[in-house]
This record gives sequence, structure tokens and C-alpha cells, in this order.
Amino acid sequence: MKRTLFTFVIAFCLILALPVTTYASTYTMNDTDVSIQIDDTIWYVFTRDNIKDNPELDELEITYDYMNDFFNSNNTYLDAVLYYDDGNYTELFIIKSEVDAGIVNLSNYEEKEILEIAKGVAEEKKADDYSMYESAYKYMYFEFIDKTYEDPFYMYQYVTVVNGEMYTFLFQSTAEFTRWDFNEAEGIIDTVAFDVDTSLEEPGFDFNVGTIVKGAIVGAIVGAIVAIVGKVATKRKKTDTNVIEETIDNTVDVVAENSEEKIPEENIENE
Repeated sequence: MKRTLFTFVIAFCLILALPVTTYASTYTMNDTDVSIQIDDTIWYVFTRDNIKDNPELDELEITYDYMNDFFNSNNTYLDAVLYYDDGNYTELFIIKSEVDAGIVNLSNYEEKEILEIAKGVAEEKKADDYSMYESAYKYMYFEFIDKTYEDPFYMYQYVTVVNGEMYTFLFQSTAEFTRWDFNEAEGIIDTVAFDVDTSLEEPGFDFNVGTIVKGAIVGAIVGAIVAIVGKVATKRKKTDTNVIEETIDNTVDVVAENSEEKIPEENIENE
């Protein structure tokens, strides 16, 4: 019994240590000050800069003109989607809004001030929840459910202001997010890097909540990859997400084998 418990504990610790973005690639987008790392072995990732002659667009039967028009019409610089075996998905957008919010860099403000701003946005847009998230930068975090459509969209988004421009990282799905989804999103946000212009000075605590509200993206974005691809892509996943379960199973097996070799028989209680 001790050996079984020991094996389980070690395996569980190893599983928790598995990195979220093991095979992450870095995406730097022109006309922005942001870069981000995404695991493109399981995500389809498209930016304004990589859609020309992109074989993955051909794989999903999406044209360059369609994606180019989508990006330009929605102030969007990245559209990434992760498909699951059960037909569900998570889609990520990066949106840049050029707004005069009275803020140069949100990270220069204290948590109390950021929460005051977030509260104003949440109340105006009827967010289900809001908070501040901090990694290398500070973000206003919002959770929404958009019930405009027959299938509601579940959304969480991280919003910040850098060099006077608002950046929204929007994760959305027509299925409720799981803990794994949340961890994946948080892991991606933690890789975000901005080219911050430190010469810009803050005007003081004189932000314009009304302008911030207008710049915040709170409704679901439709007409992107998922809208045009539909069920076709669920049959063409980049990587079978069952690999996660297989990794866990293999980890348990390996730890079990090692524990049998290293634990003396005399120290193992009879079952």
C-alpha cells in the first residue's frame, strides 16, 4: 500500500510540473508593441504577418483575402484556435485599440487604481466578474457570457494599456472553460512581452473610463476561423489532445516501474 501511495504522489507531482507551453513559438506582430508565445503544435496561429501563402490556411480551406479582411475589420492582429476531440474549441484574439484613455502604461498604476478602472468597465458592460491579473505586466481581467447568439459565448479577457494603446487578449468558446483551459490561457498571457517606451510620462490619475469602456472588447467576435471552418477543422486537429492523457498514463507507468526497483521489498507492507 505504501508503494502504491508513493507512486501516485510522485506521478501527481510530475504531472503538475508539465509546462503548458512546452513547444511555444514566439509571434511578434508588426504595428504593435507586443509579442506572445503559443504552442503551435496544438494551436492554429494566424497573424497579419503570416497569412500570405500559409499552408495551414489551405489546410483549413480559408483564403488569404478572408483572413486579411477579418483582421483589418476587427482591429485584430492574431487569431488562434485550439480544437478538442469532443468538437469544442478555444479561440484567442489579440486586439489593439488606439484610444485616448488618459493612461500611458497601466502597469504604472497601483492595484487599487486598476480595480477602480475595471469596476467602471465591468459595471458599464455588465461583466460577470472582474479583477486584476499581474504577471510581467498588469491587466484588467473580465469574465463575460455573451447570450446574443443561439449558442452563448463564454469569454475571459485580459486588458492592458501600453504606450497609450489598449491591448485586449480575448479567449472565447461556446463551451464552459475547464481548469485546463484556464491554465493554458494564463500560461500564454504569462509569455506576453511589450516593447515599453519608458520615456512616456503618465498624465496622473486622470483616466477616462468612458473612453476605456468604448475601447474594451466585451462581445464575442464572430466571423473568424471557427465561423468559416465549422466542423471541418475538428476532423483536422493539429495534435490529438488525447496525448495529454497518454502523457499522464506514461508518467504513472514509468514512476511505478522506478519505484518498484528502488523500494526494498522489506520496506513494503504486505497488502
